[in-house]
Amino acid sequence: MGGKQGIKDMKLTVKDGKLRLRSAFKMMFFAWIFSFAAFFALAFLILILVAVVGVPIVAGGGTFSGLAALIQLVPMLIIYPISAVIYAVFLAGFAVLGLLIYRIFWPIRIDGAITPSVFE
Repeated sequence: MGGKQGIKDMKLTVKDGKLRLRSAFKMMFFAWIFSFAAFFALAFLILILVAVVGVPIVAGGGTFSGLAALIQLVPMLIIYPISAVIYAVFLAGFAVLGLLIYRIFWPIRIDGAITPSVFE
């Protein structure tokens, strides 16, 4: 498969016998995003359930329940996905920086069956 790789083509690639850091960053970035999304999807469902049941939510110095509580949760629904992407960029970037520093001193070996399609 030539051209750009999509999210379905999640694999570590090797060029000239060296691990390509772009493929490592992509894998770590999407792993963080997917785990973050799964965790916070559950947290959002619990918060919405709490608001619907009528348990009061304290936000901004006031106590809200019902529909007002859901309205207070809207900024969180917007800010958390944005912060997830920012965290993913930083964490994957630091991990790849660590791989880069490690690769300067020692080679990163990839053992196992590697098909020719992995090499670019």
